[in-house]
Amino acid sequence: MSNLGVKTKTGVSKHYHTNNFGIVPSLTGSSIKYSFGDKDVCIQLPAKPKKNDSKKTLRSISCPAYWIKNEREVPQFFEVHTVELIIDTGENRVIEKEHLKAEYFNPKAFNTKKSNQYNKLIRKYSTLLDSAYEYWVNTIRWKSQKHSILKSRFNHQDSRFESCLVNLETNKSFYYPPLEYTVERVPVISKRDWNATTKALQANQAVPIWHLYIAEANQKLELGDKREFIIDLAIASETLLRQVFNNKLIDDTSPSKFKDMINRISISNILQNWRKLGFDSTAWKKLEKELGRMQKVIELRNSIMHRAYEPDFSYKEARDWSEAVMNFVILGEKELT
Repeated sequence: MSNLGVKTKTGVSKHYHTNNFGIVPSLTGSSIKYSFGDKDVCIQLPAKPKKNDSKKTLRSISCPAYWIKNEREVPQFFEVHTVELIIDTGENRVIEKEHLKAEYFNPKAFNTKKSNQYNKLIRKYSTLLDSAYEYWVNTIRWKSQKHSILKSRFNHQDSRFESCLVNLETNKSFYYPPLEYTVERVPVISKRDWNATTKALQANQAVPIWHLYIAEANQKLELGDKREFIIDLAIASETLLRQVFNNKLIDDTSPSKFKDMINRISISNILQNWRKLGFDSTAWKKLEKELGRMQKVIELRNSIMHRAYEPDFSYKEARDWSEAVMNFVILGEKELT
C-alpha cells in the first residue's frame, strides 16, 4: 500500500432524477440489493428529510401533502426527486487519503492522468448502471401495476448528478465527472409494491413482455401519441391473449401439426369465440366488456397499420381501453400460473 493512498473497495454511483415519483412514508431510506450483469447493484431511496436538512437533501425528496393529527403535521406521502444506483465494480483502487477525507469534491485536486483513469472506469460501468436502472423501473411498473410511472428522457445539460466513484466501505463519493437521466410522472408506490419489486429483482425475474408494452403504451398516451399508444396496447393484448389461449389448448404432448394449427388461428377469431373455447368461468364472464374493448384496440391497430388510419379518440376512451387490458392481464396471468 502506498504511503499516499489507501486501497479502497471501489463502486460507481449514478443518480437518476425521478420527478413526481411518490412513495409511502415507510419507504423513505429503503434500498434493494440485486445482481445484474454478474455485478452486485443497489438502488437507494433518499432518507426522510428533517427540518434542518440541507438544500441538497431537500432536492432529493420532499413532502407535498400532510395529514393533521393531534395538531401535528403527518406526511401523507413523499415525492422522490432522485434515486441512487450503486454498482460494486469488484475492483480495489489506491485512493489518496486527502480525497477520501474531503468534505467537498474538488476537480482540480486530480491530475489529468488520474482523471482520465477515473473517467474510463465510470464510462465502463455507466451503461450497465443504466440497464440495471431500466430493469428496476420495468419491474416496479410490473409489480405495482402502475404502468404510467417513471417516464424517462435524457437531459443533455451538464450535471454532477451523472456518475461518480464511491468508496464502498464508507459509501462516500470521492470523484465526479459530468448527462442526466430524468424520469417523471408517477403515482405513489406502496410498501407492498416495493416488497414485490424487491422479490422479483433478487430472483432475477424477467418482466413479462405484455407489461413492457402496456408501460410503453401509457408513456405514449401521456405524450399525446395516439397512434403509438394503440399499436403498443394492441401488441400487449395480442401477446397475452395468445399466451393464455395456447396455454389452455397446448401442452408438451401436443403434436407439432396441432400446435401449428392453433398458432394460425387469428386473434379476432379467438376473441369472438372466447367463451366457446373454454373460458366460460364466472370470472371470465365478467370480462366480456373488457374483451370487447381489447378487440376494438386490435381493430384500430389493424386500420393504422394497413390503411394508414389516423386514430381520433378521447383520453377517457384510451384510459378505458388501458384499464380493460390490465383487467385481462390480472386474470390471464392467473391462468398461466
